[in-house]
Formats: sequence, C-alpha cells, structure tokens
Amino acid sequence: NNNIYPLKIRTTPLKKGEFVYAVGWGYQQTSNFPSVIRMKTYKNLGNYYYVLTETKNVNPAGRSGSPVIDSNGYLVGIVSGQEGNMGVIGGIPYLTKMFDKYGIKYNNPSH
Repeated sequence: NNNIYPLKIRTTPLKKGEFVYAVGWGYQQTSNFPSVIRMKTYKNLGNYYYVLTETKNVNPAGRSGSPVIDSNGYLVGIVSGQEGNMGVIGGIPYLTKMFDKYGIKYNNPSH
C-alpha cells in the first residue's frame, strides 16, 4: 500500500505548552477508526513527559502504547500511562533506547 509510511522521529524535545496528539483505540471505544486525543505538554522529565489531556470525555484506559505525534506529524513518544490527573508519554530517548536494545533501525541521523 503506497499510502502507508512509517512516522519520522522528532529529534528535538517537546516544550512546555506544546500540543501533541495520541492516536489509537481505548478499551471501551466502539469506533472502527482510531480516536485522536489532544494533549498539552506540562513537564519534560527527560525520558518521559507529563501532559494534560485537552480532549473532553475521554476514557484513557487501554491507550498505552499508542503513538504520540506533534502538530507536524512527527513521532514524539508513546502513551505510557497516567499519574493522578497527568498523562505520561514515554519520549524519544526512551524509545531509541528500546530500538537500540532490540536492534530496530530508525531514522536517527547518527545511525
């Protein structure tokens, strides 16, 4: 299928207040299409980010592992969980560590 392509990885960190989007399905979602959840970056923790969910009436259960992209469509991490009212995104440093560990090739300019 020529309409499918891998996401490019963003190499710069997210900034506080930047909007990102999780794309995927939750446990209780009945739609045939993935939902898009808008989130706002709250804090950069190096390997992880705290985010505030901007999309209303969303059940976060079951979204772990969903890709998170920036407004330009670059991969910035994956949904990793929640702590209190904050969502947690595993950032690119975490992902590249896992890619390297398992020998997965990606578009890192140093490789």
